Amino acid sequence: MTRSKDPNLLASASFYNIALMEKPYPYTLAKLHEYSSLADPWHVVYYIWSEKKGRLVRRRVSFSEPTPEARRKAAKPVIKDINALLKEGAIIEPLEPEKSTPADSLMVKEAEPSLLEITERSKITDAIEYFLAKKKRVLAPGTYSSYSTDLKRFKTYLLENDFEKIKLKDFQKKHAYHFMDTIHGEGDEDISNRSINNNKDTCSNLFNFFVKREIITKNPFSDIEDLPSQAKRHTAFTQTQELTFIKECIKQKEWQLLLFILMVRYMALRPGEEARLLRVRDVKETTIRVLSETAKGKISEHVQIPQEFEKILQTYNIRQYDEDLYVFSIDGKPGKEKLSKKFFYKKHFLILEKLKMLG
Repeated sequence: MTRSKDPNLLASASFYNIALMEKPYPYTLAKLHEYSSLADPWHVVYYIWSEKKGRLVRRRVSFSEPTPEARRKAAKPVIKDINALLKEGAIIEPLEPEKSTPADSLMVKEAEPSLLEITERSKITDAIEYFLAKKKRVLAPGTYSSYSTDLKRFKTYLLENDFEKIKLKDFQKKHAYHFMDTIHGEGDEDISNRSINNNKDTCSNLFNFFVKREIITKNPFSDIEDLPSQAKRHTAFTQTQELTFIKECIKQKEWQLLLFILMVRYMALRPGEEARLLRVRDVKETTIRVLSETAKGKISEHVQIPQEFEKILQTYNIRQYDEDLYVFSIDGKPGKEKLSKKFFYKKHFLILEKLKMLG
């Protein structure tokens, strides 16, 4: 519940990602920070209580109007709204969602990063956190995990090179090259050129995200050429090799591995996030459903089952099992526990090694 039922105040709370509580919390009122130059934005700065952190947190709203008068005019109603909210018990990051009523429908239950808080003068580390928070909603789990790993390495580089406070607009191409040079083969971790290229692409996506939103004007990672790398691991089997592999699976009675590989081949599913996590209920009469949680584009879709693969599916009797079971499990048949990401990779590798097909 809120201390105020004023619809305008509730709307303001929603806009600024603020929750209103029954009791007052510590705060510092908002005020406009003006600068002698108009080259950089001016900011309305205030401090608001974070229930999650248990302390006051600095927040700001930026203004980039062309004249001082225009910036002061734009800031005036913002200061009025925020100060009214602070006096009414405003907080961010509440520990538990509040019980809502129809009158509270405009309340924000959980504070999220606000683009208004990210400017060209923001620290890159803050920009990384905002970027990941947004991407978590739209990327497949595997892709998001790769982004997180790459940006964790980038963040470590920033901290180790005293760039923790470097502003978004001040990270230049020379820094980008230095980052790539620094992570190349440093320490105990042997990082391949391909991994470095992927890391560069992730960082480029990070800066492009803010370029497109007109927060910065340049992407320091753009136009940096990839390091030379090989892609032998993705070379396709010949028909003879494929048949040899299938025969070896049959010889070793690796029936589940064989179904998994044929599922990937015929249905064009991604092995780690789509095929591995299929449940019996996803195997329909004429299609296989790929849920939004595992699909690359975060959109559920039905993939038509080719006639050749339908014949194979019928020999496994998948549709006769309980619909909640995973198609692939440690039992070698549909089961309750999903397999680890490396389970089939290891089996696949061992057969390739035996057949001397690793190249």
